Amino acid sequence: MYGRRNLFKFSPAYTNAYAWTKLGIENSQYLLNSFFKIFLSVLTYPFSFNKKNNYTYLVTEPRYKAIDYFIINKFSYNQIIELSCGFSPRGINFTKNPNITYIESDTLSMLNSKKRKVETFYKNENITRPNHKFVSLNLLEDDLDKKLSPFINKNEKVLILAEDLTHYFQMEDLKIIFTNIQNFLRKNSGGVYITDVLHEMDVKKSILNKPLKKFSRIFLPKFILDISDTLEGISFLKDCGFDFVETQNPLELSKLLDLKTNILSEKGVITIYIAHVF
Repeated sequence: MYGRRNLFKFSPAYTNAYAWTKLGIENSQYLLNSFFKIFLSVLTYPFSFNKKNNYTYLVTEPRYKAIDYFIINKFSYNQIIELSCGFSPRGINFTKNPNITYIESDTLSMLNSKKRKVETFYKNENITRPNHKFVSLNLLEDDLDKKLSPFINKNEKVLILAEDLTHYFQMEDLKIIFTNIQNFLRKNSGGVYITDVLHEMDVKKSILNKPLKKFSRIFLPKFILDISDTLEGISFLKDCGFDFVETQNPLELSKLLDLKTNILSEKGVITIYIAHVF
């Protein structure tokens, strides 16, 4: 909660956790508390019948599954860092492989809440995962190399991901975040940064435009859509120091991702960015 004026607003981490649970993402059910599950099921009930204008199926599902697809099939790195992890179940899922070091980061309060839930799950299931680590981070103020390098092998490439992050920051803040990520990768052995972007032009032409603005105005921090299209996004990331940037519309991979809706790719509003440091 954010104080009296924003009484009903809450972190998007809860809406994502609810959506992942609804989609049946593995182990997501252990990271969402019962209050938000009931509250969000009531809140989203009027939008649950039409998958073509449902944020869960148009944005959350393709975004989550596309990021996982690229991690598993394109970049077989053994070091993964998830920024602004919220209640993402990826750390639990990927650390089943003992060769993968998975580092989750978020603000201290959110990370402590997440860590408690994960530790409870591990205790109940009698699981030990020394390769699953937690590091609190302020993306605008902390030196990523100082905070993260003690937990990685500097001789191996690193995959960094951030889901549902870019549209909560102004461009000047994204410049700081992206540049810091690039610097961290370059100081080590390179790697990739995977994130998602809601382009201003795509959202404006989409059926989500009005309901998304209304929903975020009432319940979520304001969406900031400063990146117009892929040309601007690629140029911006290169200006932040990345060597090469590629993009992908997840709906073009709908069969590979086993998406629960068959929305045409040209109707997509989410774009996955993969930024490389060689």
